Amino acid sequence: MPSSQDLSPTKSRAASASLSDPISGSKQSGSAPSVLADVRSKRQRRRRKAPPEWYQSLVARWKNSESIRPEIRELFLTYRHELISYAASAVALCLLALLLAAWVLPAEDRNFLFDLLATPAEPELTELGTVEFESVLDQQQVQSTPINEAIAQLESIADISEISEPDVDTFDDLPIQLRPTLSDLKELAKVGDFGGRSAKGKQIAVAEYGGSAASEQAVLYGLKWLAKIQRKDGGWDFKKQGPEAQAGRYARSRNAATSLALLCFLGAGHTHVDDGPYQKNVDEALRFLVKNSSITAGSADMRGDYEGNSGMYTHALATICLTEASALSPRDKELSKLAAAAVRFIERSQITGEGSWGYKTDSDSGDTSVVGWMVVALYSSRSSGIRVSSRTLRSSRNYLRRVATDSSQAFYAYKPGQSRKPSTTAIGLLCRMYMGWGPDMEAIQKGVAYLSTVGPSPNNMYYNYYASQVLRHYGGDEWTKWNSVMREQLIKRQVRKGPAKGSWKPQGAHHELGGQLYETALSVLTLEIYYRHLPLYQQLKPADDDAINAGQLSGE
Repeated sequence: MPSSQDLSPTKSRAASASLSDPISGSKQSGSAPSVLADVRSKRQRRRRKAPPEWYQSLVARWKNSESIRPEIRELFLTYRHELISYAASAVALCLLALLLAAWVLPAEDRNFLFDLLATPAEPELTELGTVEFESVLDQQQVQSTPINEAIAQLESIADISEISEPDVDTFDDLPIQLRPTLSDLKELAKVGDFGGRSAKGKQIAVAEYGGSAASEQAVLYGLKWLAKIQRKDGGWDFKKQGPEAQAGRYARSRNAATSLALLCFLGAGHTHVDDGPYQKNVDEALRFLVKNSSITAGSADMRGDYEGNSGMYTHALATICLTEASALSPRDKELSKLAAAAVRFIERSQITGEGSWGYKTDSDSGDTSVVGWMVVALYSSRSSGIRVSSRTLRSSRNYLRRVATDSSQAFYAYKPGQSRKPSTTAIGLLCRMYMGWGPDMEAIQKGVAYLSTVGPSPNNMYYNYYASQVLRHYGGDEWTKWNSVMREQLIKRQVRKGPAKGSWKPQGAHHELGGQLYETALSVLTLEIYYRHLPLYQQLKPADDDAINAGQLSGE
């Protein structure tokens, strides 16, 4: 189905205090000098009064050498200081040339050059199967481990029926602001990638980027249905989705089901720490993922129990959940550590020499579908302030070169050597956008034109989910055309009556694996596209008045 950060305990306050004591300029009687004072004194070295012996010996041998012509030796001795200056100038000019080259190079090569020069060398990572970690925790230990404060404080899990459901049967209070100003857009851009998920950010983004009152109502209905089918243990289940909903076959892949549903709540700005109608849902879902994952001192395997090919997809989805929850709740430092540990697992499981990821950690080869979810997880991590190995990203770029089906790298296949597909082309282009390719790149323009021509699919939400993000980031007429079809198509397909109200009936590929939950999650995430991530190619201009007057932003 398309579908480690040091966790060591924090240092004691006493140890921290001993390092932060002020250093006095005078000696303190009856006490040993502090560590910082000792380090400072060692740095204050006396200046040499004469050249070192090795230098004097070298000069003496040079003067006495009979093998060098006297005029050359005399010339060197006379201008040796100038020659040293020239050498230093040459080094400086080389550095300047590199900087100028980086300025004019294409985005991909510029990023590669920057990573090569600015990123510190990293130790080679061994294969995941041979890495030995200390303090391995079993699931009973994990359950009592303080992964984050909000989760650790829960003593029991309440029945989902106790969670109040918001009333979304009217349009009255939907977060739509029809006329965002240029000042609104600038304020939104300053916040960062997740700025659209705040209450005000959603108002601005929905109005500016093509949402409507009807699309927001569909999102709210979808969240309501997802909350209703959440299990008592805090997770979701592909096999158990409530009455009148088509169940999926993957009964054991509960971390995958939970991650897909949780992404929808996080995408709408709901967190486990802020008051809101879905705070408890998000909190219990995070706790479920923690309990059903394998966590060590240096890595976090978030796959849990899984079946078929869902394992690595599951880890990528869960990692995105952790990084987004961490970004939306920056005070939860333990959650940030866990998210970083999940990123380390991604880095260690990358296939050496190929730059991809497979269905398992010991796979010999991978595919574009798994790579797409992993790259999105790494991008989300960087947006959340979590360090990502530059070598991992470089290797991923190498894989994308190999799986491209044309010289401009505008189209992509499932595996190297195969033919291009719309879905894998959308995945490859989104990865390229996240890795630095801009809207002026020939490959981006050709790829966007191709996806725009193909248009939204009536029965393949996996393709629609990725292609919508590509067109959304690109913007312009291509996005307007795509959005007008995709948005209305999803609104019309949503179930509006009965127990499954708010969900989407599965259609096309993979629906038999994930069922109605899978289809609903991808549909909700696609309708959250206006604010879930801010566009990579920001265009700071207020919404067009003609579009507003025509009813585009009012749901008509």
